[in-house]
Amino acid sequence: MKKEVWWLVEDDENRGGYNMAFDDYFALHIGKRPLVRFFRWNPYCLSLGYGQNSSVFSNSALRENNIDIVRRPTGGRAVLHADEVTYSLIIPGTHPLYKLTTSALYRSISRALNKGLIYLGVNSTVEKSRKKPDSLYSSPSCFASTARYELKWNGRKIIGSAQRRYSGSVLQHGSIPLRSGNYDVEDFLDVPLQEKKRILKGKSAASVSGVLGRDVTYKETVECLKKGFEDTFGISLQRKSVSCKQKDKIKKRTKNYIAAV
Repeated sequence: MKKEVWWLVEDDENRGGYNMAFDDYFALHIGKRPLVRFFRWNPYCLSLGYGQNSSVFSNSALRENNIDIVRRPTGGRAVLHADEVTYSLIIPGTHPLYKLTTSALYRSISRALNKGLIYLGVNSTVEKSRKKPDSLYSSPSCFASTARYELKWNGRKIIGSAQRRYSGSVLQHGSIPLRSGNYDVEDFLDVPLQEKKRILKGKSAASVSGVLGRDVTYKETVECLKKGFEDTFGISLQRKSVSCKQKDKIKKRTKNYIAAV
């Protein structure tokens, strides 16, 4: 039986504004096939959830460390994109997966990501419980706690994701830390010391290299995640070329995602 084909884009390193403009552009112009994309960030970038309060962050500290700041088209809390694999998945409104509830689709995508991590050697699991609101929103950092259907290892969050439903598509993207970096979201908080201590107390995150005790590469991780998507959804990923015209349109939209703090 012939497998369904989904588009695959393996992107280069880009600035944060371009990365967010890309996802939003293709969410609005997706066509008939789902699109899976893997990408990186250069320079490092702090991304905020669509409605997140930015005033708790220090703009001067971010600039001093050459870290961009953007606002995502999806919700959720802040992520510092450094040494990681970032994925996005766009489902067109004509696809059967679009008919799933937000929760059911999130769960299905988490199963694919989980299978990819298991292929990599990470014995991750999908969080099944519902967290109390206080535990979810006590920190501005996405990786401070694990929400329902997110992935964890040994009780620590290992992938953070966010989803948005458009009128004709669904976008979900997320961050998979390869290793603990030189910076954390909390390093750039502009809050009183006691507040920062409270936030740091609840910090709980893992990286794939830290879990496996070896240096895990970007390429190795992407290959395992691709296999996880293909096996979970019973599909074949086919490379998609992004035209110069499409890239120009995306670049013109980048300023819409630059955030100010």
